[in-house]
Amino acid sequence: DVGGGVFWGNTITMGAGPVASYCIYTEQPNSIYSHNTCTHYGTRNDSPGIVVSSYASGTMLVGNLVRMLAGGSNGIDLGASSVLASQNTVVRTTAPAGHGLTGGAGRTAWKAHDNIVSGFAVGLSHENSPNYEDKNNSLLFNTIACADHVGVLRTCDASTMIRR
Repeated sequence: DVGGGVFWGNTITMGAGPVASYCIYTEQPNSIYSHNTCTHYGTRNDSPGIVVSSYASGTMLVGNLVRMLAGGSNGIDLGASSVLASQNTVVRTTAPAGHGLTGGAGRTAWKAHDNIVSGFAVGLSHENSPNYEDKNNSLLFNTIACADHVGVLRTCDASTMIRR
């Protein structure tokens, strides 16, 4: 499949189960996921709310709401290059765990703009790689505001609002 589709305005609820589960998982390049609501009750630590696989370069996530209500998984896991995450709200309501918005190792042209991330062990994580940008994000009540993809501290962009 060449991708390029739009997944818009859906409400998805995921519960706990014996295998990993995701509200959204995509391998489709150049697709748009916009204004979806994900409520994730999964207790596993390998079940992010939204996953963009390494095959899905050019994907955009815009205006989604991800609520992680259990487990230690990441909120949004971006494993592809040339991905834009913008105006998403990613919230964990249990003890801080996982990464709120994270990018895969070795990915390039990854952009995170104007997102709100709250309640995670790490708010925003990605390696510094070519054409990487994080601008105007609000990182609220995360244990660590910014780190690389394995949790090593790094400096957040100066435009990022941080509240611990």
